[in-house]
This record gives sequence, structure tokens and C-alpha cells, in this order.
Amino acid sequence: MAYSKTIRQKAIRLLLLSLTAMYAVQSRAQIITTMAGHYGANNVVDSIPATVARIVAPQSVVKDAAGNLYIADAGNYRVRKIDLAGTISTFAGSGTMGYGGDGGPATAASLSIVTGMCIDAAGNIYLADAGNNRVRKITPAALITTVAGNGTAGYAGDGASAVLANLTSPSDVAIDISGNLYIADRDNHCIRKVNAGGIISTVAGLGSPGFTGDGSAATLGRLNLPTGIAVDAAGNLYIADQMNGRIRQVNTSGDFSTIAGTGVTGYNGDGVAATVADLHQPAKVSVDGSGNVYISDFANNRIRIVDPSATINTLAGNGTAGFSGDGAAATGAMINHPAGLYPDGSGRLYFADADNNRIRMIDGTGIINTIAGVDRYLGDGGPATSADLLTPSYMCIDKAGNLYFSEPNGYRVRKLTSAGIISTYAGNGINAYTGDGGPATAASLYQPEAVTIDTSGNLFISMFDGVIRKVTPSGTISTFAGNGALGFCGDGSPAISACIGTQGMVMDTTGIMYLSEGGFARIRTINTAGIINTIGGIGSPGYSGDGGAATDAKLAYPLGIQVDDSGNVYVADQNNSAIRKITPSGNISTIAGTGVASFSGDNGPAVIAELHYPSSFTLAKHNSILISDGWNNRIRVVTTDGMINTIAGTGAYGYSGDGGNPLSAELWLPAGITTDTAGNIYFIDAGTYVIRKISGWTPPVPVGIKETQDDHNAIISPNPASAYINIDTKQITTSITVTDIVGRILINKKAYNDRHITLNIEHLAQGTYFIRINENEIVRFVKQ
Repeated sequence: MAYSKTIRQKAIRLLLLSLTAMYAVQSRAQIITTMAGHYGANNVVDSIPATVARIVAPQSVVKDAAGNLYIADAGNYRVRKIDLAGTISTFAGSGTMGYGGDGGPATAASLSIVTGMCIDAAGNIYLADAGNNRVRKITPAALITTVAGNGTAGYAGDGASAVLANLTSPSDVAIDISGNLYIADRDNHCIRKVNAGGIISTVAGLGSPGFTGDGSAATLGRLNLPTGIAVDAAGNLYIADQMNGRIRQVNTSGDFSTIAGTGVTGYNGDGVAATVADLHQPAKVSVDGSGNVYISDFANNRIRIVDPSATINTLAGNGTAGFSGDGAAATGAMINHPAGLYPDGSGRLYFADADNNRIRMIDGTGIINTIAGVDRYLGDGGPATSADLLTPSYMCIDKAGNLYFSEPNGYRVRKLTSAGIISTYAGNGINAYTGDGGPATAASLYQPEAVTIDTSGNLFISMFDGVIRKVTPSGTISTFAGNGALGFCGDGSPAISACIGTQGMVMDTTGIMYLSEGGFARIRTINTAGIINTIGGIGSPGYSGDGGAATDAKLAYPLGIQVDDSGNVYVADQNNSAIRKITPSGNISTIAGTGVASFSGDNGPAVIAELHYPSSFTLAKHNSILISDGWNNRIRVVTTDGMINTIAGTGAYGYSGDGGNPLSAELWLPAGITTDTAGNIYFIDAGTYVIRKISGWTPPVPVGIKETQDDHNAIISPNPASAYINIDTKQITTSITVTDIVGRILINKKAYNDRHITLNIEHLAQGTYFIRINENEIVRFVKQ
């Protein structure tokens, strides 16, 4: 009886503690705030010279018959206008990202990432409002309406009204002399057409990615992320088939052909037939009245031109990403990921120098100049909320609470102190690979991506050129891994000589580094001796392998990666919309997501919930997992009992909620995420170029796990329980006793000698029960 009384006293005390803990979690206020960067609306000052205006990630530029220039100021969620005097103003967009305002003034409307524009003979401007999955029209009277897309991503509606159709991230628009509107329906891998009567149809592509169809009907061929489109006076279509590395043409008979690009990524020179030239992710295309075709050779950081003889040459850019060259020959200038192009018919070419946040113009003599935009404001040494962030992507935190984050298109790693002061920690802003042995701030970084920090304070930076750099606490940079050839090679050899393709990275407490190599569909490690090996993925994309060896499994663009104290490795299998786990013994399983990109499952098991392209996650207290569920615009948590819930974000993309409950806030494409020792959550809100913080969050202690004084723990699943329960412990189990809340012994088993036990509790009534394991641990579970 004394034994039973002891059990009862501990059980009641545990139940009261559980209720108290739950009450504490619910009563503690959670607040979301912005820690670094500022929302696009803060950039906009109108009625000033365009050359001193701040524009963010411009994507497109067009000119009207009067000579006014219009800019898709994507990062500010506006269309800006530059008049003949060079003065800039807002032409469309309130600066609030979203969808609204149809039928009213364009300046009061909400836009979401305008990526393409065109103008018709009557002066109507058409916008590819990619984030809203719509095409919109602004009349000369400055009124805005939607002309295609119902706002829901998908591929449907051909043969009916365009405003009822589904589009998915339309990225560009073009219009012919008959008034037919063409849409680069990017993520549907097709080109749609809206005729003068408003009926939509598909004129190229099958709705799924690939490369086929040259020499036959374009409606039977395949495209792969068409991002740009143009039409000439004769009605021929030109398509920037970005991931196929080609410019395709649809002639007036409706047949496909390639007019530039080989499909091989690279740059192999000029003065040759355009069809034997290598391009690198061509993003936009335009054509002038003389038949010259202009190409934004995006990742080659060049503007190319294909003349009527089908010969290709470089018009601007020396191939190095950066900003230089104004007032001199455009071919010697540095440009940075060029986007939309507009030849004005008088020998001038305007283009959006997207990652330089500028609009630049090449005159008829080949001289380049900036006509709108200025350098971004780094803000180093000052408040982080005043600084411009350029595509912040990955994040880590040190013991002192300082945040480090990468800016792939700013070619820097920045530091944010716990006091809110920002500085550059590594990188001089030039996209290159230099500086080993010297100060990290003087080194050139090539599109830095993942960052992680070890227990000694060394910061590691993965870069897109297949190199991992190391920055010591004293600020000296060196190469840690990678031979500079982006790819896969070198398993079993020193990592310094291996080919790597790192896009996620973490260092455990023992000094082992774990790498997720997205494009190469592998998980690799670098041990303390510097040897690299594969521990997950076969190198070809797919979704398979659960329950077996991770080295036999297929992954699809794994990004975020974490490791727990027990050596379990967790991976954000992004394109499979799943979080997967590799045990120390090498077995793989899915712990969240179904492989379907969608949203569902809150308040239920994570393994049957749907995620949408999660790119990053972090491990929090009690081994809960915080997930940046990117395209669901949410932060979600998976507790140790396997249940999932949303802790931030309404699901609607946008920027709102600072100072309030994170569940009421709007997020947009949350990316890198981490936590500090106090439990505050930090994440990159990628679509708004800011870093946000959730304070006051306490990880829920799930039903089925309680920590004990000797730091053992046990997990009960499923929970709430049904007819059977599984018990997993860190220790060998020699005895199990199940009691009710008043201490009555209902099950008493001995000599399991295992860490995984299944119990039949079918005979137990619904209610709360307690398990005593090896006389020194009590775990609560609930049977429904």
C-alpha cells in the first residue's frame, strides 16, 4: 500500500505540474516584431530625381508613347513612373503586398511581386502580378482591373473567361498588334493567350516541365519555367525558357524552335551562331523592330543580342556580378542578375539591373548609365531596422545571442547583435572567390548560402561555387572544404579536394559537419579528420526509401539540416514537402509531411500533415521542431509526440502583425530560422526582406513526455492513445507499471530489456494514466 501511495502522490503532483505548465504556456504573451530590415513601403519617396530613389529588385521596364518610363519595383510592391524630367513617382500600388483595389485608382491597389509588364497601342499597361497569380491592367486613366487569373494557383480554365482561369506565378506578359495578350505562366511551364474577347487558351507547353517539341506544334512541346516572353510585329513569340537554358520561338504557324542556347549551362563566347552559344538561366527576352532579339542572360550577368543573321554577341556585362561601369562601354560594366529589357526603337536599351536595385540604359553608342536607383543602405554600425537587407536566406546564432545571416545576392554575411546593431561580418560585396588568409570583410564571397557556427565560435559559410569558407573568431577567412567545382565527387577523400554542392549546413558539438546538397540530392558529412562521405540520398531526385538505409533513399532538393544530441540528422526535403530523419544507424523516415505540397494537418500527427516547400527548420527545447513552412506562409511546430501546429502566420502572404500575436501576423515565404537560449524564435521573412522575432514562445511539453531529475525521458505514442501504445526510452527498460491518477496499479510488467515496448491497453477506460519505468521515471498519457 505504501508503494501505491507513493505512486499516487507522484502521479497527482505530476498531473498538477502538467496543468500548471500548460497554463503557463497559454498565459505567456507571444509577440512578433521586426529585428532587421524594413518593409518595402519604407523605401518609397516620390517626386524626387529617379537617380536618387530607392527601388528594390526591379523586374521589368516599359516606355509609353510620350516617353515616360514605368518600372516594376517588385520589392516595394509598386509600379513607379519616371517622367521626361527624370522625376519618379508611384504609378500603381499602395506599397502593401496583397490583392485589392480592382475598379479603383491603381495607386490605391495592393500588388504582389510584379515581375513583367507590357504596354499596348492604347496606352494600357499590363502587369504580371506573380504573387497574386493574376494579370492586371491599368488604363490611361490609371484605373486597375484583373484581366486573367482568379488568384488560385493551378492550371485550368482554357476555353473560358481568362478571369476565371487558374495561373501559377505568371512572370511576364506581351501583347501583339491584334490585341492578343500572352502570359508566361511560369510554374505551369506553358504560355497562355487571352484573345480580344477575353478567352484564355494555351499556345505552348503541356503544363509540366521538360524540353521537347522543336520542329513541331508548340502545344505538344515542353518548357521548363518560362520566365520571359516577347512578340514581334509579325506575331512570332519569343520565350525565355529559363531552366532549359534556351530562347524558344513559336512561329505564326504555331511551331516550336530554339533560336538561342544549347541547353548547356555556361558561357562559351560570342560571334557564333546563337544556337551553339551557352546561356545560363536566361530570364527575359525582348525584340525590336529590326529583328534583334535581346536576352537577359541572368546567371551569366550579361545582356546578349541575337542579330537578324542569328549571330549572338554580348551587349552589356563582363560576366562578374556587381556594379560598375557607368559612363563607359557597357561590355566592360558589372551588372547583377539582369531582368526585364526594353528597346525603345531609337537605339536605346533599358534594362532592370535587378540585384543592383537599378534601372540602367545602354545608348546607341554602347555606353551604359544608371537612370534610376541607388546603392542599397548597408547601415553597418547602426540599428538593423534601418538597414537594407538583400535576399537574406540562412541564419545561425552564437552563444552570446548574435545572429549571423547570409545575403546570397549581396555577397556578404551580416551580423546582428543582441542589441540590434548590424554589421558586415564577411564579404566585400563582390561576387567572387578571393581573400583566403586575410580579413573576412575584405574577402569576396560567391553567393554565400548556409551559415553555421561551432562551439569555438568559428563561422562556416557555404557558397554557390562549391566551396565552404571558415571565419575564425579573430576574423580571418580560409577555405574549409570544396575544390571550387560545383558538383558531386570525392567521397572517402579529404573534403578540401571534393566537389560539393552545399545549400544547408550544420556542425554538431563533436565537430562533425553535416551538409545538405540540394541540387545533388544528397546528405554528406565531413568528419573531424576532414574526410567527406555520403550518408543519405542516391543522387537522383525522388521520394523513396523510408524504413530502409538512407543511402538507398531518394531526396528532392534537400535544404535545411539539423542534428540532435543523439546523432539523429533531420533534413528539410524541400521539393518533397517533408521533413525526414536519418538515425545514427543510417535508417531514414519521414517525420512530417506527406510528399504533397499543400496545407493541412494542424492539431494532428505531423506525418499526415501537408507542408509546402519547407526550406528551413530548427530544433528547439524538448526536441520540438520549428519549421519555416515557406509557401504556406507559416511557422509550424512538431512536438515530440509527433503532433503539428501553427505558431505564427495566418497563411496569407503579406507583412503585418508587429507588436501582436504571431498567429495574427502575415508572413511571406519564411526561410532561415533559429532560436536562442531564452526560447525566442528568429526567422527570415524572405518575401519582405526582413528578419522577425517571436518572443515569449515556450515550446509545448507534449502529452507523453516529462523530463526527470536524472535527465532520462520517455516518449509515448500515439497520443492520445487508443488500444495500443508504444514506449520509447533512452534507457534499457526492466520494468513497467501503469497506474491511474489515484495510484492504482493496472499493469505491472518486468524484464523487457529493450528501449522500445508496445503495451496493450485495450481494457483500460478512457482517461489519464501514468507509466513508471524502472522505478525512476513517470510518464503521463491519455487514452481516448
